[in-house]
Amino acid sequence: MNWNSFNTAFVISTVLGVAVAAAGGRYLPSDDGRSIPLVTANIMRTERIWQAHTGQPEACIAFLGDSRTAFQLNSSEFSMPDCKASNYAFPGLFAKTVGSVAQAIGRPKLIVFTYSESIFQQRPETWKDHLLSWRIPRSVYLSFARTTAAVSAVFSDKRKPSDGWWWNPALGRWIYDGVDKRQLASLPSRDSEIHTMAVSYFVKVKRPPTLEEDVKAFLMSLATRTERLVVAIPPSMPGYRDVADSVAPGEHAAYLDAARSAAKSLGLPVLDCAVASTCGLDVSDFADPVHMNDKGAAKWTAVVKERLRIQALIPTKAAALPAR
Repeated sequence: MNWNSFNTAFVISTVLGVAVAAAGGRYLPSDDGRSIPLVTANIMRTERIWQAHTGQPEACIAFLGDSRTAFQLNSSEFSMPDCKASNYAFPGLFAKTVGSVAQAIGRPKLIVFTYSESIFQQRPETWKDHLLSWRIPRSVYLSFARTTAAVSAVFSDKRKPSDGWWWNPALGRWIYDGVDKRQLASLPSRDSEIHTMAVSYFVKVKRPPTLEEDVKAFLMSLATRTERLVVAIPPSMPGYRDVADSVAPGEHAAYLDAARSAAKSLGLPVLDCAVASTCGLDVSDFADPVHMNDKGAAKWTAVVKERLRIQALIPTKAAALPAR
């Protein structure tokens, strides 16, 4: 897009954003699902969750977490005539926001929480987080993103796969074109991407000194919102853990141990697939070191469903859940 079209898009989007806010902020501009930017503020992420589930019945099974749930668990596979399953995850959520989502969805019979170290990492809020906590700037921001996407299409500019994500009701999860059809193992950037992500997770961000206590308190809170809580530890790409240990010895293991220990102390079942091969996944199933492509997501969904079935954890209308 050239500079003139950028300025035109900005003016139009600003007018749209102010108009939306002036109308009471009840409505955000419509979108085609693919023009939503990689937003920063958690409040914008929760708005996207509620938009995706508008008009849907209350969930009997709820999946909570960040992108490792949002992009990787096909919740529709778990739905039954008497039990609706819903994926309430979204990329970039922290523990506090996941907890607020859990409070807003009623009381499902089963919550499956997918553990991710980033949910519990302490990352400082940016100026954009503070700015976008206000509805008027938020409306302007989204209007701008959607308008520039439309202008890009008019000028035949191809948007990058990372421009956004969209909700797929048939699968019951978010689709992110940047990972869905990608296979990191076949790319020349494989080694550098693995190293970069390991540094991002375990070097640039320090592990909270109270991590295990934080995880335990969070799980205790989630447990009050459901009849049964299950903790799922998703797989990472084979080789990623070795690189993580080389750049930050012991850090990756410490995050996993905190989840296992906290769940054990509370008597919660754990679906542990930290090692991909133990759950039937291999390098071809990963789009990046911690996110699966659509093939991997299908496998991971099947694994979770089978393990819940084996442990008699999937609720039904006629049968009560087993006691803890």
